[in-house]
Amino acid sequence: MVVSTNDTITEIERDLRRNGEPDNVGSEKAKRFLNIDWESFTNNAAYPVLVEYKDNVFKRELPDGLPMERDIEHRIDVKDPNTVIYRQQWRLSPEEKAKIDQWVRERITKGLIRPSISPHAAPTFCVRTPVGWRIVHDYRYVNNNTIRQSVPMTRKEDVFDSMAGAYYFSCMDLMSAYYQVRMKTDHIKYTTFQAPSGLYEYPVLPMGVSNAPATMHRLTSSLFKGLPHTRSFYDIYIFTKSKYINEHLQALRDVLEILKNNKLYVKLAKRVFYVEQIPCLSDFIGRNGFALIQTNFLGLNGYVKRFCEQYAELTAPLFTLLKKKNQRNAKITLNGSQLKNIKELKRRLADTPVLHLPDFT
Repeated sequence: MVVSTNDTITEIERDLRRNGEPDNVGSEKAKRFLNIDWESFTNNAAYPVLVEYKDNVFKRELPDGLPMERDIEHRIDVKDPNTVIYRQQWRLSPEEKAKIDQWVRERITKGLIRPSISPHAAPTFCVRTPVGWRIVHDYRYVNNNTIRQSVPMTRKEDVFDSMAGAYYFSCMDLMSAYYQVRMKTDHIKYTTFQAPSGLYEYPVLPMGVSNAPATMHRLTSSLFKGLPHTRSFYDIYIFTKSKYINEHLQALRDVLEILKNNKLYVKLAKRVFYVEQIPCLSDFIGRNGFALIQTNFLGLNGYVKRFCEQYAELTAPLFTLLKKKNQRNAKITLNGSQLKNIKELKRRLADTPVLHLPDFT
């Protein structure tokens, strides 16, 4: 929900400078979000396949109107249908009001939202981002009154295991994926939100509501369940274990054909085709196994513990100290042994190994 349709690169750079970022960063981020350069693929072996789907899968923005009708729609099953789920709108600055009104006009034009007379309503606010403003709805009260779906989600480890022995990789990201899924007609009323110009609702899946990941997972799993060389989470991962290029290109074409037939569109700005390694679920995975993305290291010690030998032994004394946080005016003092553990932990996490994938054949 980023207001960038009418923003120029110059305006984006000005917003970034306002946040203290250098000009060159603004240019890079602006171009990444607003430009699509097909020429960058001309030397890629997958280029002939990609061009076949240039007009019906790879688009600059979503087509106007509602997405294709499918068996899978998003539901908001509330605990008590007689409860009015309403939260009052808080004050907004004049600039925020203008941005929200602009955002509303653009979404109405594209058919993503429409005026509503629902008794339910969520407040709306703005968050500044590198490419303009992000419009956010506070659906917490709706979510608290929503029955959670028990949909088994794919485990990250299972995705990695299925890629063991793969030689070529590709990955794609659906463009505004939630907006490509319809809401169940009777449940649209629960998506209602407030704006300075009135009350509006989503006939498509909005961001921020409960069970949205489960709905997306059901959709992608049902579409690609017959393809042995494809895994889907939010992104779509394609991998082949053969060294022959044509086999990977055929696997890529199979995925693109499914996307075409189901009128699902891909964001070309976030894509990798026919490579030896891809970013996958916050790690890199490739021919040699999977490795940590270094830019995600800080603040994620618990997440990267599998890359650190004897992690539990090094951190156990430190976790013991955290128990004192619940005590009033507790003072935490590190002894020599604990300081030594911290130093050793930093050393090991700064030099993460590449882990081999298991081969169950």
